[in-house]
Amino acid sequence: MPEVKTYVFFVYAPDYTDPDAFNRRLSVRSQHLERMGGLGKKGILRMGGALASPESIESDQKKLVGSGMMFEAESADAVRKILEEDIYWTSSVWDKEKIVILPFLSAGPLPSMVAE
Repeated sequence: MPEVKTYVFFVYAPDYTDPDAFNRRLSVRSQHLERMGGLGKKGILRMGGALASPESIESDQKKLVGSGMMFEAESADAVRKILEEDIYWTSSVWDKEKIVILPFLSAGPLPSMVAE
């Protein structure tokens, strides 16, 4: 069977900004992290994390405003499917209309999410 060609995609997934958005994020966070951890072990999620507001840098209180991730997949459609199956999508944490998926051309090797 021929090897499937994969590409790296960067995802910007901003959160909704309504007053309950942060509480929705927190209520399903453990499920999201468990799923993404599994994708990391499989080499599909290459890196990911929460995006914080600029004022969060100098504050003990971090205001999370979205997610940034890099996936290795066959296509942007495959990445979109991964996102659509995530609890942050189905629980309306991420603003579905503002998600951006772009091919990423790395200038160097990408880190592995798999613990050595």
